[in-house]
Amino acid sequence: MAFKFRDNAVNLDFDGKEFTLDPFDEDVLTKIEEVGLKANEISESLKDKPAQEQLTEMMDFMVESIDSILGKGAIKEIFGKRKIRFCDLLDIFSYIAEEMKKGRDTIVDRYSPERLKK
Repeated sequence: MAFKFRDNAVNLDFDGKEFTLDPFDEDVLTKIEEVGLKANEISESLKDKPAQEQLTEMMDFMVESIDSILGKGAIKEIFGKRKIRFCDLLDIFSYIAEEMKKGRDTIVDRYSPERLKK
């Protein structure tokens, strides 16, 4: 029997718009970590600004971050003509995080010493 590489990618489907990420890719993980660090910085810097300015800056940051993680133009592809809303951006972030965790967990479980006991 020949060895065949597994497809360990995480498939993300945003209302029919599909993207693929490798849950253990160093570049992807670095981008996600950088987004998290920058989110903390931005959150701190926005505290004393008016609500509308806070919302605008956070949305701009989230759009840039999603494009960074999924690839340039991802937001335009995902939203199409639909209006970009704050809560939708939060949902996208949450979805990416959840699916990446599931993908990592699946791979880790596959090679867990516990599986050898079965």
